[in-house]
Amino acid sequence: MKQWVKEVEEWAASSPKSTKCQDQQGLHWVMEGLALRIKQREIELYRTIDNNKDHKPKRDVIAKNKRKLEEAIAAYNNLVPETEAVDTADAVLSQDFPIWPWDSGCPFAMSLEAYEGLKDLLKKRLQEMEKQMEEAFSTYRNVLMDPTAL
Repeated sequence: MKQWVKEVEEWAASSPKSTKCQDQQGLHWVMEGLALRIKQREIELYRTIDNNKDHKPKRDVIAKNKRKLEEAIAAYNNLVPETEAVDTADAVLSQDFPIWPWDSGCPFAMSLEAYEGLKDLLKKRLQEMEKQMEEAFSTYRNVLMDPTAL
C-alpha cells in the first residue's frame, strides 16, 4: 500500500500544476489528478477527530480543487467532439471509480453493465473478507486475554 501511495504521489507531482494546458493528454493528467486529490481530501476531512476550525481550510482546498477540475473539464470538452466529452465534476466525483472517455469506457473492454456487476461482486467479497478479518482479530484478542479459551 505504501508503494502505491508513493507512486500516486510521484505521478501527481509530475502532472501539470495548471489547468491551462492546451492539449488533451495534459488535461487527462490534470483531471485525473484533481479528481484523485479531491476524493482523498474528502476522505481525510473527517478521518481524524479535529475541531470544526480545522475542517474549514480543508473544505476550502476541496472547493478550490473542484473549481480547477471544472475548468479542466470545460477546456477538455472544448477540444473534443461531444461524444468524447467528460461529465460534470459532480458526476465524476460521485463515482467510486470514474470512467474517463480516454479509458475506452471500462477496463478489459467490458460493457458498463458488466463493469458495474464486477464492481458490486468485488465490494461484496471485500465486505465478507473484512468480516472474516474482524472475527479473526476478535478470536486472537480473546485468546490473548484468556489463553485457556482456545
